[in-house]
Amino acid sequence: MNIKYIIIALVIGIPLISEAQKNKQKLPKDSIIYYQKQLRDLWKKNNDSLINSEKYKEIFQKLNPEGLKEKDDFGVELTFITGFQINNYNHLNNRLKSLGIKKIKSSVLPIGIGLSIRFKNIIFGTDMSAISGEITSGAYANVYISTNILETKRWIFSPQIGIGSQIVTLRIPTQSSSNDFNSYFTTSSNQVEIVNKNTMLDFAMAFKLLSKHRDLYAPLFRVGYRYGLKEKSWEIKNGVSTNAPIDRISNFYIHLRVGVGN
Repeated sequence: MNIKYIIIALVIGIPLISEAQKNKQKLPKDSIIYYQKQLRDLWKKNNDSLINSEKYKEIFQKLNPEGLKEKDDFGVELTFITGFQINNYNHLNNRLKSLGIKKIKSSVLPIGIGLSIRFKNIIFGTDMSAISGEITSGAYANVYISTNILETKRWIFSPQIGIGSQIVTLRIPTQSSSNDFNSYFTTSSNQVEIVNKNTMLDFAMAFKLLSKHRDLYAPLFRVGYRYGLKEKSWEIKNGVSTNAPIDRISNFYIHLRVGVGN
């Protein structure tokens, strides 16, 4: 019998307790918390209605007429390169000075082309250029990794690091004691051609101008420094020599770049 009464009490009591708890949770209409909740609900309802209204969309479009676009995950950049670079011929020039020969000018003109591919904010690229000066010729090619993550409203700043290979050829005029035409081809020369090859680390910062819609950009210029990894001997082209000067041909450069990327 006791068990029967306990079951009846539970069946009747549990719903009553549950209802009492519900009534307890209801906020009195004259409380501060009640009005705060009413205000939040009203604000949310009106804000959702405003954002979804045609008038709001029309005004927002007028305030943002350029229709700025999001970047694609994939992009390509093609550039044509010119500018100048300053090579370091210190040891060679010291040797030439001791021989009474005019030192080599360090500035040269690069002309080339660059191509890069972007995956999100990471860029993989390569540059190839020919270099020329008063008595200088040569070539440089590199591969690099860069990023477009540093940007303002209209500018992109792209730090890069790469590795490249450079070959420099110098044609140095000399004086000959012979006056015979044939001797210039057989016993003496009035020009010595020397070559230096080296592998270089390439550190640079590129500056690019964004379009109004931010979907395209124009590469403008790049400032950088190349560090020769080894000290390399100057070699006589088509000949063999000993006791040649050794140079680590590092260089500073500024490239003007004309092209487009996205």
